[in-house]
Amino acid sequence: MKKKEATISIVAIGSELLDGKTQDTNTKGIITLLARGGYAVRRAVMVRDDAAEICRAFDDEFKKSTVIITTGGLGPTFDDITVRTIAGYAGKRCVFSKQGFAWMEAYFKGRAYRPRKRQAYIPAGARALRNYAGVAPGIIVECNNGCVIAIPGVPHEMQHMMERSVLPYLREQYRRKPQTSLSIKTAGIGEPTVEREIKPIIKVHEDVAFGIYPKLGEVEVKAVISDVSAKRRSQKKKKLMAAFNRAVGDWIYGYDDDTVETVLVSLLKKKKKTLSCAESCTGGLIGKTITDVPGASAVFKGGCVVYANEAKETLLRVPHEIIQTKGAVSAEVAGYLAANVRTLFQTDYGIAVTGIAGPGGGTKTKPVGLVWGALASSGGTRVFQWRFPGARELVRIRTMKALLFELVKIVKMS
Repeated sequence: MKKKEATISIVAIGSELLDGKTQDTNTKGIITLLARGGYAVRRAVMVRDDAAEICRAFDDEFKKSTVIITTGGLGPTFDDITVRTIAGYAGKRCVFSKQGFAWMEAYFKGRAYRPRKRQAYIPAGARALRNYAGVAPGIIVECNNGCVIAIPGVPHEMQHMMERSVLPYLREQYRRKPQTSLSIKTAGIGEPTVEREIKPIIKVHEDVAFGIYPKLGEVEVKAVISDVSAKRRSQKKKKLMAAFNRAVGDWIYGYDDDTVETVLVSLLKKKKKTLSCAESCTGGLIGKTITDVPGASAVFKGGCVVYANEAKETLLRVPHEIIQTKGAVSAEVAGYLAANVRTLFQTDYGIAVTGIAGPGGGTKTKPVGLVWGALASSGGTRVFQWRFPGARELVRIRTMKALLFELVKIVKMS
């Protein structure tokens, strides 16, 4: 039997994803795993825990896709509606899966907790997928217009099910295209601007599948090149990289699996430079992010979390009168913090942030989301001002990424 071609969409389900309370890391993970398996993703969307919204998303995606992969909504609570929504969409009733429940019982063997039977109900005729890293089974449901594969929203459960069940199923049912992928990582630029700048590139390369994926503090552009010839794929990848660099090169910090922190640590090592940091509103997030990179100890010497004004004054010698007249959240304080932390740790670079992450503390002149960052080096101190939207944690993450991106640019030019 000749295998069909898989055109894949991802539908991430969960109201918390759209409320800013939870970051969608699953979509990128699924795209990466599918790319390694030889499958490209046509589009990825997010929807709330609402049956009508989910069904509308299915209708939209099945216009051009043959496979929809969903994440989230497989739990035991009232708002976990994915399974029954898929059943309704496929015109099937939900039935109890003895196999699914046996897997759940095996997972809880020797524990006090008992599985809930409602999690073992799947659409009639569906294939149950074992959850080797958790409780809720996944499902594969054949519909008139394609196939829906539902997997858990817990990241490590998603990864296990993708690797052990979903990819083997796709290989069994769908043919793979020889592909080469390219990811462009940008920061300091918004999704609409990225889309506008690369639009001419997309028009010229109609045979390449493009995707734009905004994340906190950055935007990723992914291109999937399909061709039977590995040589032609390699040539096209080089042409695309050159075109992207001409269009948005000022905002590109890396490619493919790069993150802003891995690029920074690599650059500092290459240039034989060292770094220290002073943090107020980020509360240690910058230092943690850098030290999460293996080998960061070769370049990162230390940092200070100077949250209170007294700490800024005593530890990093910010003049009391500056804080009194300019305020703790100001260009002047950020500059003092960066310069003095550099002196304290005797490093080539010193970076600092001070801001109002929220939810309270804002004023008309200094609203929530206002952040001052600074970067000190032998050439002097540069100060940056940002105004970030979102909840407290989102402001912190955006601050961290923005400052590290500015440092990457400076180190590249040194």
